[in-house]
Amino acid sequence: MIAALISVVLGLLVNECCDVSPWCADKLVQWSAYRRYIDPVRAAERAEELAALIKARPGKLLKLFSAVGFASSAILVVCRRELDHHRTPQERQLRTGDNATLPSWASLFPSGRKVYYEGSDPDGFLAQIQAEFGFNPARDPGWAVLLNDDDEEEAPFFSYGFHCPAEHLDAIYGNDRFPMGS
Repeated sequence: MIAALISVVLGLLVNECCDVSPWCADKLVQWSAYRRYIDPVRAAERAEELAALIKARPGKLLKLFSAVGFASSAILVVCRRELDHHRTPQERQLRTGDNATLPSWASLFPSGRKVYYEGSDPDGFLAQIQAEFGFNPARDPGWAVLLNDDDEEEAPFFSYGFHCPAEHLDAIYGNDRFPMGS
């Protein structure tokens, strides 16, 4: 009798936890995007993308475990950002690679590198790069590529990839002036 009662109660608890998992996953993904990205527009875009990714995951617990992974990553970014805030200017210089003792991006990638603009103003970014560095990232075939066009679950979005010449890698990719990814 007690075993049957315990199994019924445990079954109800597991069922309830599983039903709450997608809701928790959605909240965790929203939280992590707004912690990871400083720019609120970019954070909102990423929150939407991550929510669609979580929604597409099969099962309720897998959704939750995926969201926990995103939240863990966001916590690491927040901690690193907080540590950088408390560093001395000399320590920050070492961290950003502006010190001559650290290798430059150009020395690591002498032929240049494929990088991705991750900001919310690609037209403004293009204008600024053209004015400052004299080349047009939009000429790269990887610029403004529509992704997830065939997937009905996720909203399509544009990817802004381009080949950054080695002589501009440190100024464009190697500092915090531009929201870049690789």
